[in-house]
Amino acid sequence: MNIKNINLIYFSPTYTTKKVAYAIAKGTGLKINEYDITHIHKAPKAPFFQRDELVLIGLPVYSGRIPVVVLEYIKELSGQGAPCILLGVYGNRHYDDYFAELADILSQRDFAPVAVAAFLGEHSFTDKVAKGRPNTDDLKIAQQFGRDILNKLNISTDNYLLNKEDIPGNRPYRPYNKNNAPTPAYAPAVDDACTNCRLCAEICPTEAIDFNDIRQINAQECIRCCACVRACPVEAIRFTQEEFYQAKRFLETEFADLHREPMLII
Repeated sequence: MNIKNINLIYFSPTYTTKKVAYAIAKGTGLKINEYDITHIHKAPKAPFFQRDELVLIGLPVYSGRIPVVVLEYIKELSGQGAPCILLGVYGNRHYDDYFAELADILSQRDFAPVAVAAFLGEHSFTDKVAKGRPNTDDLKIAQQFGRDILNKLNISTDNYLLNKEDIPGNRPYRPYNKNNAPTPAYAPAVDDACTNCRLCAEICPTEAIDFNDIRQINAQECIRCCACVRACPVEAIRFTQEEFYQAKRFLETEFADLHREPMLII
């Protein structure tokens, strides 16, 4: 195949998915087109692709599934036979049925899945789980993966499509649990250390934080990505709910000491 470019479509509130996506793209050596859908309300119109374009769709794995907030956008994409890389970045627990779900949607939208990659990203709830990931070694692996994918496409005319059974995951998919469903809704709180810089409102992917009054946070819109918590320069915003800390303690107890390597299928 004569691939003319690589198109990155990514949702990356804490930038881990973006880092891996760009490393894979860099490895291909192709011209990069970017579709950043992190601020989903301002995302570019779902594009159409051609068979001579390589598409990478990278998302964080939320409780073993595609993040609900981007689901409709992904369903509006059109592949028209374009080869597609499925990238999932997860916080050291598991990616569960994320890839099966994504592959099913993309196949229905006329994409041709050619590669799958699961990379570690430091968990948004705690820096004790997958701390510092993706690291330098991860990004080197990602670049080589990009080179390998392009080589596969260059030497194959019609035998590049992954078989359905090669893509990990179960059907029916893992049920959405409380951490990836609209309810129960809760959001972080802002304390008196706040300097009103509004950075939290600027980076919130769902516009859950009111730019004019950042103490007003819409719990129904909050997806608990923790982008605001990580970005606050004075640590004035944080989750205070016991439910959040129960999840955090569970992750730190079960997965803090577990080392995983990227999972690659090509």
